Amino acid sequence: MQIKDSFCHFCYLRISECKHINLAPGSRGEIHHSNKNNYILMKRIISAILIPLVIVNLWSCKALRLQMLVFSRWAQVMYRFEKSMYENPDQNLNQLWWNIVEKYQLLAKPEGCDMPDWATKIHIALYPCYYHNYLLGELLASQLYSYITTNVAKNQSFAGEKAVGDYLREKVFLPGARYYWNDMIEKATGEKLTAKYYAKQFVQ
Repeated sequence: MQIKDSFCHFCYLRISECKHINLAPGSRGEIHHSNKNNYILMKRIISAILIPLVIVNLWSCKALRLQMLVFSRWAQVMYRFEKSMYENPDQNLNQLWWNIVEKYQLLAKPEGCDMPDWATKIHIALYPCYYHNYLLGELLASQLYSYITTNVAKNQSFAGEKAVGDYLREKVFLPGARYYWNDMIEKATGEKLTAKYYAKQFVQ
């Protein structure tokens, strides 16, 4: 609540500086007693805006965390199924599929169902050995985000942060295919690709 009160106070002072609003600003951040009613009204208005934003932000973070955790398990299913399928294509692929699904997604195979459910995933037939790249991309995003917020940006939103664009251009985009992908990541972040920043962002 202290943060909310400070924010309300700040907004009141900024608005009171506008010439067309008849508010009496105090000196050095103190509000004149005669303007107490104005301040209370402004505080209520700002609270009506700020509190929903805080709630939306909180639930957005939780939704993203849930999405990433669910997706990480699904990516395991795809990667491990394809790997095992190519190692032994003559095995019972539907049984293999459900064994992996039960292990990573914790979903039980429906009783009496013995259809080639694995074949319903279009990536297996049309974009083989590709799905794991989605998760690698998420790992890299978390690693870059951690490095940028620690070493480059002054605020986590990156709004108006020219230094962030300069960093990405010089360290990620300009090298192109000059380096092996993991060497590029190491040169850009000081480490080869690791899952620890993804875990820090969405698990811990």
